[in-house]
Amino acid sequence: MATAVSPTTATAPETTVNKQVNAWQRFRRNQLGLAGAVIVLLLILMALTAPWLAPNDPAEQSLLNRRQPPNEIYLLGTDEFGRDILSRLLYGARYTLLISV
Repeated sequence: MATAVSPTTATAPETTVNKQVNAWQRFRRNQLGLAGAVIVLLLILMALTAPWLAPNDPAEQSLLNRRQPPNEIYLLGTDEFGRDILSRLLYGARYTLLISV
């Protein structure tokens, strides 16, 4: 006894470009995903421009300026060795990205 095979509708396989466009459209609708992408991009930009953005040398110590509160010279203050916290954060972003990659 022969069984009849019903014809199926042939659809073209989805191309890689269509998959990428579809994935990008779904990602754009995800607000938390976009917020995370913006934060990561800002971290990358901050790490790349650290030599120009850092107001002071991150390794320079000054025990006279230790534990200073935020002021006009040290925007985020200083640590227990008198190092500028903002400069250390900017340069530290490079190591963070290197380790995460």
